[in-house]
Amino acid sequence: MNWMNLRKSIWISALAVLAILMGCQLAGCQSVEEDPIAGIEGLWGADHIEIVSDSNGIRVEYDCGRGQINGPFVVDSTGRFQLTGNHTPEGGPVPTDPPDPLPAVYQGRIVGNRMELSVVLVDSGIELGPFVLFSGQSGRLVKCK
Repeated sequence: MNWMNLRKSIWISALAVLAILMGCQLAGCQSVEEDPIAGIEGLWGADHIEIVSDSNGIRVEYDCGRGQINGPFVVDSTGRFQLTGNHTPEGGPVPTDPPDPLPAVYQGRIVGNRMELSVVLVDSGIELGPFVLFSGQSGRLVKCK
């Protein structure tokens, strides 16, 4: 390849990259750094877990516990979330005093109508899950006694 053909090839490559970038800009392509999406509301369920997110807050119900997520259910542009809240164990022998809620981190990802969720109890590092929940589906719970 001679010098003129090399210059022409580089020039064509540069124009192709520029055209792709301009086309992406005109088509409204967005980077993964876009603003978070808030307001994931409704019912999410699976075996052993159910989440209800509405104007009253975000409530989590398990077979042997319950939880609450603080603030709105916010996911980033890739569907990932990491939210703080609490988890309260239930079932077993009836304690004289109800157990205190334990600080927890609810983390995972939403893709379409599917949510992958793990819950990490902050003080102990114990992880609950992972769970795979689906939007609009009730949880199938078997409450502990």
